[in-house]
Amino acid sequence: MNTAGIAATLEEQLLAQGRLAGDEPIVEQLVDAMVAGLVPAVRQAAFELAEQAAAEIGAQLSTGSIDVVL
Repeated sequence: MNTAGIAATLEEQLLAQGRLAGDEPIVEQLVDAMVAGLVPAVRQAAFELAEQAAAEIGAQLSTGSIDVVL
């Protein structure tokens, strides 16, 4: 699972939505700061979802295992 690509797409979309608020420099700064704080949280959440999915699939396998790698 490519969580980096998902996070990058989300970041682009959030920045684009923020730009719709206008050309005010303060708005752009606030959007940039908000997105900078959200992206690491989204990456962590995506990793946790991947871990949970791997655990659920692994529990259904009779042999073998699934590893989640950063």
